[in-house]
Amino acid sequence: MKKILLILITSVSAIVCLAQVSGYTFSSSVDTYTELTGGTVLGTATLGGSGANALDDVLYNNVTLPFPFLFNGRPINAVTVSSNGYLIVGGTTSLGYTPISSTTTADGAISILGRDLQGNVQNESALGEIRYGTIGSGPNQEFVIQWKNFIRYTYGGSTESYNFQIHLVQGSNNIKYVYGPMTVLPTSITVQVGLRGTSNTDFNNRTTTTDWSATTAGTSNTDSCTLSSTVFPVSGTTFTFSLIISNPPNPAVLVWPLNGSWAFNNDTLKWASGGNYPLGYDVYLDTVDGTTLVSNDQPETTYTPVLLPGTTYYWKVVPYNDVGSAASCPVWSFKTPTTTQLTESFENTTFPPLGWANPGT
Repeated sequence: MKKILLILITSVSAIVCLAQVSGYTFSSSVDTYTELTGGTVLGTATLGGSGANALDDVLYNNVTLPFPFLFNGRPINAVTVSSNGYLIVGGTTSLGYTPISSTTTADGAISILGRDLQGNVQNESALGEIRYGTIGSGPNQEFVIQWKNFIRYTYGGSTESYNFQIHLVQGSNNIKYVYGPMTVLPTSITVQVGLRGTSNTDFNNRTTTTDWSATTAGTSNTDSCTLSSTVFPVSGTTFTFSLIISNPPNPAVLVWPLNGSWAFNNDTLKWASGGNYPLGYDVYLDTVDGTTLVSNDQPETTYTPVLLPGTTYYWKVVPYNDVGSAASCPVWSFKTPTTTQLTESFENTTFPPLGWANPGT
């Protein structure tokens, strides 16, 4: 009679201590604003429109980046674009009109002019628009998200116009805010400008009430910048948040299979970033001590090996960045069932699985 081995796959949650957006350095300059005319249009306001037709409270989810990019200690491959002047990193949940101080769960926010905005719908020749595209050539490309002809919400006139861009820079992983021509009403408003991490206690923002060329670092996540007909960024104003990596990454965090446990013969090994900006991973796997390199320079946090039944495997993951490789990476182990053991995964299937009897009790 065959032995039956049930391997129950549980959800493993890795708590990872990542870098802080408060560690980005800030600089300000005045350059030339160049309007993005190519690329992809995400949305255009409709003359006289309202709601989504005015690009009011619109989210564009999963906008894919054209190159690997690091934000807050981990690689990202897509962002969510909000019509309210910011990007959401790693999620599709709206952060409302205060993206930096919002308590809503998100992996991060990149806010250039965060507040309640909409596209201009009163001027047929200057309707609101959001588009994205890539400028430059590898390895020095910049992914640009552009808001054109935006205004404060509830303003029904056609004289106000905000133009601005967020640039994600390949290689350096810097984030640039570039402001274009701004026509602002005399009545002042406030906007949130800066970065937010996985919670609103991790922030790196700017504040001013008088001069966008002389902003200061915020001390509270609610700090903001005044925007009025006399206080606004001149065209070409560029804020740069620079990522400076000075140490190798931390060791990876094990996700699956659990150390010393079982894995299916067609299983996938999984891990998570341990923080400090890994650029990629080297994977080692064998049946002796986990020192045989089987995959190198891979950006993914999974690896699917060819496994033999009834075997104990040893493996480790070594993250690296431009400074060097992680030190003291642990070696993990797992076992595979023998050919006389029946195994069944409960992932991505209905219950009972194929071949199982359900007596109805």
